[in-house]
Amino acid sequence: MLDTPLPRLANIRKAVSRNAVYEGWLKPGDLPDLTLDVVPGEEAGDTGVSARISFSQDADRRAVAEVTVSARVRLECQRSLKHFTQDIQASSTLGLLVSESQANDLPKHYEPWIAEDEEADMWRMVAEEIALALPSVAYGPPDLYPAPVSESDPEPGVPQDSSTDTSPFGVLAELLENDDPSPAGSRSGSRSETQE
Repeated sequence: MLDTPLPRLANIRKAVSRNAVYEGWLKPGDLPDLTLDVVPGEEAGDTGVSARISFSQDADRRAVAEVTVSARVRLECQRSLKHFTQDIQASSTLGLLVSESQANDLPKHYEPWIAEDEEADMWRMVAEEIALALPSVAYGPPDLYPAPVSESDPEPGVPQDSSTDTSPFGVLAELLENDDPSPAGSRSGSRSETQE
């Protein structure tokens, strides 16, 4: 668990030149434009959101930031409408740009990040990383809702007769046997007597 809060702003030029690394935790209210039901950890000071951001230059002297985020959030299952806890681990490499026109020159494995006034808003970096990692439709674990019961499943507490024919003809034969008071097999004999 990290002991210090993550600072919000970093000067990109200085951070890149020093290969600066920032680590720390964030409170839910620190995440701009992102409303989350964050689940704090059991340890003291564990807010449920932590991040590591390292600044550097790549081989082509581009300014980049490696962002790694861990979060524990409470989501609503869209199937059962019950809440469950989801651990989120996400990381990406940001290409730090001063204008959108530079985005076309970035390698595909970089995510473009437009910096304002050469300041990196690290809280916003973390918020966007979490937002991208959240599922578009949340489904809870299988034990959150009971498995569907098929029509062929036996009812609990009802003994099952393995010899019973479940076909429509078998059910019809069983109904005819129960409806006839005479011993089984006497229908054909009585019919022949009537015909004589």
